[in-house]
Amino acid sequence: MIRFCTKSVIVAVLTAAFSVSHTSAASAQSFDLVQKGHINHQYSVNYADFSFDGKHVLTASAVGLQAKIWGQDDNGIWTEKATIPHEETITSAVISTDGRHVVTASKDNTAKIWGMDESGNWMEKATVNHEGEISSAVFSPDGQYVVTTSDDCKAQIWGMDESANWSEKGVISYEDCVNKAQFSPNSKYVVAADDTGNVKICAKDENGKWVEKITFAHQAILTSIKISPDSRYVVTQDLDNDDQVKILSQDNSGNWSETTNLFGTDKYSQIEFSSDTLYVLTVNEEKVKVWEQNGDGTWTEKGCIAQSDEITSVMFSFDSRHVLLVINGSEHMVQFLGRDDAGTWEAKGSIVHRDAINTAIFSRDSQRVVTASEDNTAKILGLDNSGSWAETFSISHEGCVHSASFSPDSQRVVTSGEDNTTKICVKDDRGQWIEQASVSHGGVCSTVMFSPDNEHVLTACTDSTAQIWMLISKKSPPINSIQKKSGACTIL
Repeated sequence: MIRFCTKSVIVAVLTAAFSVSHTSAASAQSFDLVQKGHINHQYSVNYADFSFDGKHVLTASAVGLQAKIWGQDDNGIWTEKATIPHEETITSAVISTDGRHVVTASKDNTAKIWGMDESGNWMEKATVNHEGEISSAVFSPDGQYVVTTSDDCKAQIWGMDESANWSEKGVISYEDCVNKAQFSPNSKYVVAADDTGNVKICAKDENGKWVEKITFAHQAILTSIKISPDSRYVVTQDLDNDDQVKILSQDNSGNWSETTNLFGTDKYSQIEFSSDTLYVLTVNEEKVKVWEQNGDGTWTEKGCIAQSDEITSVMFSFDSRHVLLVINGSEHMVQFLGRDDAGTWEAKGSIVHRDAINTAIFSRDSQRVVTASEDNTAKILGLDNSGSWAETFSISHEGCVHSASFSPDSQRVVTSGEDNTTKICVKDDRGQWIEQASVSHGGVCSTVMFSPDNEHVLTACTDSTAQIWMLISKKSPPINSIQKKSGACTIL
């Protein structure tokens, strides 16, 4: 998935297709880039997302006080299906994992849950009321619950019954504004925190009600809450450098407790779990370590590298065999660690940018990495025969590159830059990357998203519009022949 535009204006609305063949004999190919939907808001579009099934799009304008749900008709055109109004700024807008529900949150003290019936019609299912502004509302991974956070010092948990009706299932009370709340991956727990650093973990009882399991305190406001993919660990991080990270674990009876020395005696600034929860990455000012989980729940150090520069982000690959470290200090680089067949982790190369790196992510197949940098380039990296990472393609913009992401099938990359353009690159028949299309905007794009079927790109802009594009392959014309129609889109 990929995010698009916040500061952007589409100069022209494309209603025609743009066709061109590539001039390389080995990769002759042509395709159409077709606009399939044009969504208008009164003000900048701040939220835009595809549903997980790719059948709906949700957009929202914070200042415009509206969220809109769009669906794809049988002819492939996207049309508006519902408008969700609020009286104050919209603070979040989310689609459930099953694509059948939407929740929006607003500073008007309400969160609204909308649902789709069997006929495909959308309607309001429930309104969650707080006595203060609502900062967020999110679904549980199974789509059955919603948790909201508010300035009224409460988080509310709502649930859906078998008749698809929503009702309150629990309230988590604090002494200060609640700023964070999220569900565990198994949807059985909620972790919420307030502005003073107090954190509570709640669980669902046998009657379907949510009850508090444990409370613990930080000395400063939290910057993040991470829950391990197996839902057995919670890692919270705050702004206090002396006591920054806390780790809680769950025993076989479902009881939670704070753990110490789980990953040695060092203090850490970052902790990241692999997708299978078999590995953990720990980061502090001196070292980066990889730990492997043993059968008894203890952890063994499997790799360590020294480092002195600031690590701004870390990520495991989806297959849990690789780690990337984004370093923005005296140098700007992405460093890699890899796991061999014996289970040992070691350095596997690095890539350098001339300026700050904004993002670096793995593809879904774990075989590629794309970076985006302030040096006006995005770089695609691949694994060589020795298992090390090396640059395979560079994408140039005329300004810093804000975002870069892969399509779900790992075969396409989209980038968005300060030069007001979005570029789409694909692999040709030889497995080499080529720049396939470029879309010009009247402003900077900062959010882009590929659809789950890899065929659509969603753009959301500060010109009050969001647009849905479809990339359609077709039979190639003769080599070296080029057709190009005028407009804001160029096929390269």
